[in-house]
Amino acid sequence: MKTKFLILFMLLGTTSYLSAQNRLTLSLDKARETALEYNKSMTNADLARDKATFAVREAIASGLPQVNAGADYSNALGAKMSIRFSEDMPASEIEIKPQSSFNLSVNQLIFNGNYLVGIQIAKLYNKLADMSYEKSALDITTQVTDGYHLVLVSDELLKLLNQNLTNLEALYDKTSALVTFGIIEQTDLDQLTVQVNTLKNAVRSSERQLELATNMLRLQLGVSVDTDLELTESVEQMIAYAESGAQIGLTFKPEDQIDFRMLNQQELVSRKMIDMQKAGALPTLAGFYNYTYKILK
Repeated sequence: MKTKFLILFMLLGTTSYLSAQNRLTLSLDKARETALEYNKSMTNADLARDKATFAVREAIASGLPQVNAGADYSNALGAKMSIRFSEDMPASEIEIKPQSSFNLSVNQLIFNGNYLVGIQIAKLYNKLADMSYEKSALDITTQVTDGYHLVLVSDELLKLLNQNLTNLEALYDKTSALVTFGIIEQTDLDQLTVQVNTLKNAVRSSERQLELATNMLRLQLGVSVDTDLELTESVEQMIAYAESGAQIGLTFKPEDQIDFRMLNQQELVSRKMIDMQKAGALPTLAGFYNYTYKILK
């Protein structure tokens, strides 16, 4: 009997732990941090940034000294070569000895226009990838902020509708009693019936809107659909944040906008692509060294 209680206690404890793992308590700042860490778009932008970094290294490495070394070994396994210099003379046998050699070659690019411009283009793309990562972070932060606010507003609206429905149903019950005693007419009660049904439909619509907004926030956060979200902010705090932000005087500067900077960066890349075409007409200068050593002769 004690064993059954112990197993039941362990199962309940496991269930509680899993439930705790699938529940997130989020402030607005915490929601932004979670999205920047787990959102798929941020993961892709981070991978694109790493790819651009390795592309720069690859472009530089193609102009570094290229060293190739190799060794070969051949063995006739005791076979001999027979040669007869004259029909009157017996054949002479020559033993085929094992042979082995070592080869070393070094190639160095001295000058190539496409190589130099290619490095510059790779660095520009690397910087563009960093800007794209920054833009993705800004976009996701904005989306999460809007999604967080939408969930708060949808939840507040649902609470107000449920409160109105409760009050209207109480009024309906009192009006129904007055109709029973003949104090008011049935048409007044019928009007209340229509209003109650309309409000019930509005409540169901608001519930679907809240569910949709919550699922959208889960998607933006990069968490699973079965994760329960508990938002610690309130609509009043959201309004206070908006008012405090509106009071801050900000001067608009195009050069500070990420979209403007990305367009400038793309323009630089396009100009370098033109330089790449021009550099293709320049001569290529390279040097090489080759060394071979016979190990077995």
